Amino acid sequence: MKKEAYENTVQNAQDEFVCQVLRLKKLKGWTNKDLAEHLGGINVRTAENLTMKPFSARGRNILMIQQWLREEERKRNEG
Repeated sequence: MKKEAYENTVQNAQDEFVCQVLRLKKLKGWTNKDLAEHLGGINVRTAENLTMKPFSARGRNILMIQQWLREEERKRNEG
């Protein structure tokens, strides 16, 4: 993969994750504080960094956010 294509792929993945975090917060009505509490073991600043510096997010947090978003969207589609 060429460097430019790789960089575009990385940027797209980061942008997608930021959208997922923001969508989850909107659907749940969560603040960064709420998100930090639900993720457990992180502070509010770290929760803020999920959208400001998504490349620094831990894998566990990424997976938890993606799972919660899938569950919330499924609930809303069924209801």
